[in-house]
Amino acid sequence: MSSNDIRDLFAANAPEVPSTHGWADAVRGRRRRRRVLTGVAAGVLALALAVPLGATLLNRPAQIASPAEASTLTAAEACAEARTQAEAFAVEGGEAVREGAVRAWLCGDEQTEEGSAFGTAGPTYPITQGVDEAIAWYLDAPEADPMAACTMEYILAYTVAFEYEDGSIAPVQGQLHGCRTVTDGATIRSGGDEFYALLQKLWAENRGEDFVAEVEPCTMTATMGEVADPADATSAALCQADADGNRVASRLTAEQASAVGLSVSETATTAPDAITYPDRVTTLQLFDDEGSLLSLDALDDGSFLFYAGDAARVWTPGAELRAELEEAAALPLP
Repeated sequence: MSSNDIRDLFAANAPEVPSTHGWADAVRGRRRRRRVLTGVAAGVLALALAVPLGATLLNRPAQIASPAEASTLTAAEACAEARTQAEAFAVEGGEAVREGAVRAWLCGDEQTEEGSAFGTAGPTYPITQGVDEAIAWYLDAPEADPMAACTMEYILAYTVAFEYEDGSIAPVQGQLHGCRTVTDGATIRSGGDEFYALLQKLWAENRGEDFVAEVEPCTMTATMGEVADPADATSAALCQADADGNRVASRLTAEQASAVGLSVSETATTAPDAITYPDRVTTLQLFDDEGSLLSLDALDDGSFLFYAGDAARVWTPGAELRAELEEAAALPLP
């Protein structure tokens, strides 16, 4: 398959980017889809037609910043600009990933519209050590079988934006579902899950001992590390929707975050088969120092639903913690 064939294939099959307007509805829909999909057998699809959500992130802009600006890019800016340039690459083409990048940014499937975000974001910092190792892994990975059968479940599509001295960005996208492929738009290779494991190792190695991630609660985004262990929670927030459907963040103190996290860790139980969500969306977010997130969704009975791996769990706050949560939110909980 030629590079033009691959580019045309992705351009033809790329889905429209889902709108995130209407935060409360989006959150509720995402939670319910996840609940409904549990235990449902995945369908099968040929790799040639398997285009993950956010497939346009495969596209490579020729350049997103001048060399002087490139060194000051934030993760959000680098990833957002890569998405902005994606459609142009699908039409005009571009260069494949090459050696010599000076830093790399890890982008998730986060989508942003009208000031709201939905999905999973990458770390707030790039790697500068091990960039060549990541590129070498990709260039040496075997090409994927274009006729392989792939499951249709969605887990995560991610993009590594390799940044060069001249300010150009060469994205490589992988997926943790389907055939678990990874591609720079010119070739499709096997090992999207293996590449992701390497990226996680490289980003961890680039963190210092005193590293503390910057997090923005209630943006419906999380960094792409492991799901936070509630016992390690160092910050937390309650996320609710106001009368206009806009998200409202109520931050907890560090002491409250730790107390809530320990209670979740020690008292959570297996979720019942039947659960009911309240009309008003309320989500409790727990973060650890690395920015990993555990989200707990309020249920009608006053408990909070979350997932530990594939297992659904519920946590019911005691009277004292519930009072503190309601005081912090200045709104009654369901």
